[in-house]
Parts: sequence; structure tokens; C-alpha cells
Amino acid sequence: MNISQLNIPANILVVDDAPDNLRLLGGFLGERGYRVRLARDGSLAIKSAQENPPDLILLDIMMPKPDGYEVCTQLKADVATSHIPIIFISAKGEIFDKVKAFSLGGVDYITKPFELEEVVARVENQLKICKLSRDLARQNALLQEEIRDRRQIEIQLRNSENLNRSILNSAPVAICLTDFNGCLVEVNPAYSQLFGFEPAELIGKSFTDVHFSHLDAESRATILQQHQEFIKTNHKYNQTEFTVYRKDGAEVIVDVTRGIFQRDDGEFFVVTTIKDITDRKKTEETLQKAVLAADAANRAKSEFLASMSHELRTPLNAILGFSQVLARDYSLKSQQQEYLQIINRSGEHLLSLINDILEMSKIEAGITSLNENYFDLFNVLDSIKDMFGLKAQSQGLQLILDCASDLPKYVKIDERKLRQVLINILGNAIKFTQKGCVSLRVKINRSSQVTTDSEQSTINKDRLYFEIEDSGPGIAPDEIDKLFAPFEQTQTGRKCQQGTGLGLPISRKFVQLMGGDIKVISTVGLGSIFTFEIPVIIPDLCNIPNTENKGKVIGLAPAQPTYRILVVDDVAESRLLLVTLLTSIGFAVKEAENGQEAIELWKSWEPHLICMDMQMSVMNGYVATQQIKSTVKGKATTIIALTASAFETERKMVLDCGCDDFICKPFNQEHLLDNIGKFLGVKYLYEDTYTQLKETIEAANDSVTNFQLNAEDLNVLPTELLKLINEAALGCDDNNILKLIEQILPENAKIAQAIADLANNYQFELIHKLIEQQARYSSSDIQLF
Repeated sequence: MNISQLNIPANILVVDDAPDNLRLLGGFLGERGYRVRLARDGSLAIKSAQENPPDLILLDIMMPKPDGYEVCTQLKADVATSHIPIIFISAKGEIFDKVKAFSLGGVDYITKPFELEEVVARVENQLKICKLSRDLARQNALLQEEIRDRRQIEIQLRNSENLNRSILNSAPVAICLTDFNGCLVEVNPAYSQLFGFEPAELIGKSFTDVHFSHLDAESRATILQQHQEFIKTNHKYNQTEFTVYRKDGAEVIVDVTRGIFQRDDGEFFVVTTIKDITDRKKTEETLQKAVLAADAANRAKSEFLASMSHELRTPLNAILGFSQVLARDYSLKSQQQEYLQIINRSGEHLLSLINDILEMSKIEAGITSLNENYFDLFNVLDSIKDMFGLKAQSQGLQLILDCASDLPKYVKIDERKLRQVLINILGNAIKFTQKGCVSLRVKINRSSQVTTDSEQSTINKDRLYFEIEDSGPGIAPDEIDKLFAPFEQTQTGRKCQQGTGLGLPISRKFVQLMGGDIKVISTVGLGSIFTFEIPVIIPDLCNIPNTENKGKVIGLAPAQPTYRILVVDDVAESRLLLVTLLTSIGFAVKEAENGQEAIELWKSWEPHLICMDMQMSVMNGYVATQQIKSTVKGKATTIIALTASAFETERKMVLDCGCDDFICKPFNQEHLLDNIGKFLGVKYLYEDTYTQLKETIEAANDSVTNFQLNAEDLNVLPTELLKLINEAALGCDDNNILKLIEQILPENAKIAQAIADLANNYQFELIHKLIEQQARYSSSDIQLF
């Protein structure tokens, strides 16, 4: 019923300390034809109601003193305002608050957030009740003189019953009243509608029999006991979820809120409001399944990446590895060396393309992480300049590296990712620039100092700034967004027909991961400027790493024990590569094709170090490493993991299983040899040292000419070296003899040159006899045959 039907221009007082609520309710009720007054606090509301009593009050509870309860109490205590119906509007939705509101004289209770149409419906309902009450009062006035006392009592009782019934029936949620024994005393229409029962089918029956009939008797008894304990302990509020069944057998998931109500006679009842949350639960279940499906898809993608990484990197490991092994052969002609360099460059390029694709897949899967380390920034910048120097020169370009004077030499950040970003951006600049110059500018932006607990030292959290500028064709404004989209290329890039379109997207992701972002300024016809800034830690002197580069390893230094190395890999080519490399250096090497064989060889041969592949059939490297490292003897054996995994995060898994280090395939041979030297204390002969030895021998040629080698001269040479030279002489292997004498120290250059002359003149028998005589003189344990 609206205002026109009531023919009463109702006067409504809205009380709320929130201006937005006042404007919302005032505007909406005003549009419906009501006369609306607004009060922003309880004191103004009381004053307004006393001066001009409204037809109805919409009263907020949570306000500064006096709050809604106190306002209601004062108005109900005043004869002039006690008749005004008060509808409470509050965000407090507990049963206790509602019961208190009604006990203070409220006629209705609306929970925020509310629907405006619901508010209007309840206002109109209360105004209708008020009008009916006034009509009834006028009728009763005619009989007041005769039956005043009796009629007054009946009217009050009827109004009270009507009010309670109206509240119960108009409630949008299911409400029921149960006694101590769990019997349903009262239910509202929403309750009957929710569960499909008629009220007569529910009143007087235990709620456990109605809603939990699918449970056994013991379970129903437990639920009833919990209900009675709730009444005994006089809890004010309780909320939980249940799965119950409708009359038609349909499953319903409900949110149950219970509160205690005590009648005037002292008997306690439980007032329960029930919300159907079946749809919400089904939605949550669907979302959970979607999350699980997404997780499964990510796991499948990760497994695919791991598999693809292994399948692609394993053959590349053989290609790049053997090209490096062949490059160690100084007997190759210059043209053959050139062919090897072409093979190596092509392999590196293919590896770069594979890494780009795998890296983008890892980024999309969210499994890329930072691996920060201390490194020589100058060395990285110089190596990048050297890398592109010849290419820039061949294109007639000037390549400029401009470093600020205060640029730190050593920094801590993810070296590999920074190097990759600079290579990608600088490589693009040189590739697309036809004339002029390409500049790389680097400077440090200083900031405050902080102290790290983990390193117990003071460090500077500064920011490195990089700027790459070229004088190339530039980039059109509408194509700049394509730069960082995977597999997208600008018009210039498509004309060049090089690359995958992944370099810059990966670079941006890397820079963002390191705490910065790449920015581009470009003018068509003039060139482009790429800039980025990343936070960096500048270490104390004590944290500066040793980055000495000794050159290419060509063998073992003399006077060392025989180092035994076990190579474990299920791919024959990978085993052959490692065996060939390590044997050529001078290590004693054995091989196994799975973890089980490795354990048996480790037990019988006791290697000093194991190069362990992690992904193998029969028994993988993880299990083999764990079994070896579980013993006292195994703890003394160094295990270096060699894996073709695409994931840097696998490093933690590898180290956790007991490996001492982690090297990714395709591996750099010098890096592997450096790690072996670090763990075993091996001393190497380097290419530079060999060159110095050769020059020393050549410089001493004049004095060597008249030198006559005899058996006693050989006493200064290591026994193991003499044994190897003797074996080579018996095999008429002049190349091996020449290689072995490279281990002779410079001070014994005359002996080395004399043996070389004998080998070059095929005097193998004489070499054998000299070593045989030396063995007799020294009572050596050399086994000549």
C-alpha cells in the first residue's frame, strides 16, 4: 500500500550519523511522497520528535552518545513520543541486538546493507499498522466507558501479538523457535518455504528428526545434546553450517545463527535464523575445482618444460662440448679451427633461441626467480663490449661504453639475468643500426645505507642505471607496445627476419623481477634510447669474490696424486664428452650409465669426485646421491650435479639431496674444471703457462743443443709422469709424449726438449731404455711392462 492509498502525508524522521545514509534514505522516501526529516545524532532526534512527533522513525543504533538504544528508551519513556513506531536500521545483525531492539520498543529491524525497496515495504507496513491501530482505537473509544479496562488489555495483547507475528512473518530469512527438548515451537513462512513443510508438519516435532533423519540415532542424539548444552551455558550467539534435507529429499547447505530467548515465565528458547547457502557453496566448490585444475595445468606445464629442457639441452651439450674438446687440439689447421668456431657459434645461437622459448614459458608459468650473486660488474660490461665489438666494427659502427667514475666494481644482483638483458637490448641496437654509433651508459644512483642481519655487514641499497642509445631507424609510436609482446616484431624487425620476438619481452620481465622496468624513447629516423634502473647491493671488501681468470686448462700440473673421477649419465654421448675431456686433462676416469651402477663403482673404485646426471633410468641421480651421502665415506666424496633442467629453482632440490654443486647443461668446460679444482684442490696447467714454458724452452735451445740426456737426469721427474711417458713410448705415440712433457716444469726445460727431440726422431726404444735404467737406479716401482 502506498501513500496515496493511505491518504496520509506521512511524516518520517530518519536518524543516522552517516550523511550518505541520510541522503540516500531521505531522497528515496521523499520520491515516494513522504515528508522526511533528517537528524544526524540522537540528541537532535529526541528534540525533533518531542517538538513535532513524526509518524515513524527510522533509527540507526551505532551513533555517538546517545546511541539508538538510548534514543528509543527516552522516546518510549515520554508520553508524547511513546506511540511513535521505531524501525531500527543497523549493521549489527546478531540475534541479541535484534532482541534488545524489540525489547526496547522497536517495531522492526533492518540490517545494513539494506535494499531501499525493502525499507519502503517495511515503512508502509508499519504505517498501515499504525493506521489500523488508530482506526481500532477510534472504534474502541465508543465502547470505552463500558469495557474500558477489559478492552484495553485485549487491545494491548492483540497489538503485541500482531507486532510479533508481523515481525516473524515479514522476516526474509527462515526463523524458528525451539524449546529445551529441541521441539519446534514456532516457524515463520520463510522457514516453511525453505524446507517444503507445512507449519503443522513441523510444530511439536524435534528438529533433529525433521532435518537430520538421514543420520543414525546416536548422531541425532549428539546434535540434540549440543543444542541443550547451548541453552545451559546461556550462550548469547552461535553460528555454524549444516547440511540438511528438504521434505522432497533435496540437499540444502544452511548457515545457522542461534541466540537465546527467555520468556517472562523463565523458560528458555533458542531463536534460530537460517540462510540457504547452497548456491554459494557450489560456487565455492566450482572455484576450488578451477584452482586445482589451474594448479594441475601449471604442474603439467612445468613437467613439460623440464622434459623439453632435457631433450633439447642433452644433444646440444654433446655438440657444444665436443666442439670445445676439438678446439683443444693444437694440431688442427686454422681452417678446421674456423669450422669449429662456426659450429660452436651456431650451437650457442640455437641454445639462445631454446633458452628464450623456455624462459618465456617459465615466466608465463610464474616459476622464474632471482638468483643473486656477487660479481665483477666491470668484467661483465667489458665482456659484453668485446662480444659485440667485432660485429659493430664490421658494420662500420662505433660502440661506446661509458661508465660513471664512481661506478662500483663489485655488485650483488642476478648476474645472468642482467647480462641477458644487456645482450638482448645491445644486440638489437647493433642489429638494426646501419650507421653512426651505439652507446651503453652506466651509472650508480646512491641511496641510504642499511644493515643486513644475514650478512652482519653494512651495505648500500643503491640503484644501477643503464641507458642504451642507438642512431638506428627508430620505432614508430604505434609500434612501441609491440616491443614487449611475445613473438611480436616491429616493421623493422620483420624486414630483418632475425630473432624470435622474445628477447625484449624476456628482458622486461627480468628487469621487473629485479625491481625495475624498461622505458623506451624513440624518434623515427633518429634512433632509440632504452633505459632501466634496478636496485643493487654494493658489498664490503670482505664479500668481494675472487674472479681471477687463468685461461684455458690444458692439463694437470706435475707432482700431484692421481685424481679419480666417476662420470654418471644415461646418455652415451654425454658420458663420452666428459670422459674425453677429463681424460685429456689427465684425470683417471670411469663411467656408469645409471645411479645403481654408480653406487657399485663408488664402493669398489672410491672416486674422489662424481659428475652425476640427475635424470636417469633404473636409478636417478637424486636417489643415488642420497644413498652415497648417507654413509661416512660418501660424505667425503664430492658430487657435482650435471643436469639439463631449465629450472634454476632445481638447484635447491639438487643441493638438498646432498650434491655439493650444480652445473646446468650445456656446461662450460672451464667452469666445470674450475669447480673440480675448487673441491679437490687440483692444480692445473693453463694455456698461458704452456706458452711461457714453450718460450722458455725455445730460449734455451742453444744450451740444449749440446745436452746429452741420461737416465740419472730423469730422477727430477715425477714417477707417475715417467710411467705415462714410458707407456706412450712403448705405443710409439709421439703426440702423447709431446703432450705429456708439457707437464715438466720450466727449470727442467733441457730434459723436456731432449725427450721431445727423441720423440720427433722416433727414438721410442731409447726413451724406454732411459726410463728403464732410471727405474733400476732409483729402485722405482714403475711397472714398465
